Amino acid sequence: MSSIHVVGAAIVEDDRCLIARRAPGHAQAGRWEFPGGKVEPGESAEAALEREIREELGLETEVGRLLGTGRIGRIRLDVYRARRLAGAMRLTDHDAVHWLTAEEIDDFEFADADIPVLPALRSHLYDEEELTPSEINWIGCDWSTRSSSRAVAIARVQNGRYQTDTITPPPDGWCVASLIETAREVVAATSSPCVIGVDVSLGIPYALGRRIGLDFRDYLASLEAAAFSSVVTDPAEWTPARPFFRIAPGAGGKQRFIDAAGGDSMQRRQLEILTGAKPTFAISGIPGVVGGATRSFWQELRDFWGHGVALWPFDGRFDALLAREEIVLAEAYPKLTYGIVLADSIPTRMRPMAKTKADQRHQVVGTLAETPWTRITPRLLTAMQANEDDFDAAMLALGLARLSAERQPLARTIDPRFEGALLGSGAIDPSLP
Repeated sequence: MSSIHVVGAAIVEDDRCLIARRAPGHAQAGRWEFPGGKVEPGESAEAALEREIREELGLETEVGRLLGTGRIGRIRLDVYRARRLAGAMRLTDHDAVHWLTAEEIDDFEFADADIPVLPALRSHLYDEEELTPSEINWIGCDWSTRSSSRAVAIARVQNGRYQTDTITPPPDGWCVASLIETAREVVAATSSPCVIGVDVSLGIPYALGRRIGLDFRDYLASLEAAAFSSVVTDPAEWTPARPFFRIAPGAGGKQRFIDAAGGDSMQRRQLEILTGAKPTFAISGIPGVVGGATRSFWQELRDFWGHGVALWPFDGRFDALLAREEIVLAEAYPKLTYGIVLADSIPTRMRPMAKTKADQRHQVVGTLAETPWTRITPRLLTAMQANEDDFDAAMLALGLARLSAERQPLARTIDPRFEGALLGSGAIDPSLP
């Protein structure tokens, strides 16, 4: 079934965004939305949006970057930042408009497809850029369902420069407890805080959280043992209380679970939609899923969150957390840090890479002998060449260390209640080719 491509405008002035209420006689009448409409065949998204705003509101606009995407059912809504240029407001398809502040977002009933974009809007309205602090230690973790397949690397601050190395796993492999104990040892040795960037989902889709009335902290606390001990295989049995699922072989398996949940935005956060990552809760059945690793990490995380370990951004701004906590956990994504590590300058673009191929890993390692922001130990370079797990852990630590060294923004979108944020996404410009 083909999707319906719709575009919307986030017209922002003085930290407020213009939203419009659907008039009686329209679908979901009475709900609020980003004004816009359908993209016609052969029409660019930007041209369609400028035309729709002119027709619906009588305004001339300049369309900027993509802000976020909502996918509910067959509807794909792309919302772009926009600037009002000229015109007098007149309404044709709406019966009211409102200039929305960040504090009001949760008080309005939005159309279904618009709801997933609201975390990106909130972050855009606040416009408080969090820069990556310097003089902190970074631990990069490539997590897996099996403890034997987990890998950890560290970028340790030394005299204003980083040294990046692999960390030998405990005899039984890595777990959250041993990871945090390692971070405590690093803090004691360096007298600097430690941030752990781990490749698992730390957050839930905003549309899902808003539907069930639970933010990420409360949702994680609400999950019972069955959520971690069982995996759903029948889409009809999927519920937020039993969220982790295994996709059956064959075409359409993933889509059946997405449809059962109510659409792509019920299974994927904005950061996953915009980076092309897989559904939050998928355990297996398609390449690149992290649901299995996420499930095991969440189960252990519940014993440590709030007990001397903070989780960014749910526990506060990054700089404030580092001022009061020695250890901070955050979500990171190797596919983002590939680009950060290898770029000549930042901001940069995402860089596809076949990390499973030894020749590509060798090629990357060959370019890392000299880096201005860190010294890489020979032991780590050897480990990166040997297997993809150590490669990803190293690229996480290296990328996060570069963010610190160059004081780059932490994230593009930060939602401290539901979706969380992704370390390094602030250094990625999706408009670059």
